[in-house]
Amino acid sequence: MIKRLSAYPILLTESEDEARVALKTISAAVLLNNNFVKKELNEKIHLIFDWDSTVASNDEHHAVKLFGNGRRPSDFTDYEWENRLIPHQEGPLYNFLMSVNNIKNIDISILTARTGKESFRVMSTLAHWGVNVHGIYFCGSKEKGPIVAAIGGDMFFDDRICNVQSAIKHNILAAWVPIQPFMPDKE
Repeated sequence: MIKRLSAYPILLTESEDEARVALKTISAAVLLNNNFVKKELNEKIHLIFDWDSTVASNDEHHAVKLFGNGRRPSDFTDYEWENRLIPHQEGPLYNFLMSVNNIKNIDISILTARTGKESFRVMSTLAHWGVNVHGIYFCGSKEKGPIVAAIGGDMFFDDRICNVQSAIKHNILAAWVPIQPFMPDKE
């Protein structure tokens, strides 16, 4: 089943293959659940986006390649600090984020595993892009689902399936951005 939000440049689908093909030209994500709570027209909708490989490019994955898999955590932190004033490149859901950025009834939040010095580049990129956010949450290695629920998210987008599954466990409509192979977490 395909769900097109005609007013916004995004394809929401239940097919990983369709999403992967669509990501070559538009924003796309795989809906892994159907927990959407219908809202009245005048009620706000709170969209929460992961940062790396979702609205921003996959610089984090690039840094892993740059420093190797055996890199120290401080290597990435230092890399991000040195590049804190250089905006990230656009990621798979950038166009969708920009299309909903100034809609009165939509709140946007960013939820990322980044912390400390790594957070500065997120904030400077959002300022450079002119994105108005309701909140930016830096959660480190904490599970994202409870955080999405606590901040009142209606829909959550992430490139990591474990984070999408975590949100689903908290009855949040969640969509996976399939830039990586599907590898469900083992229970």
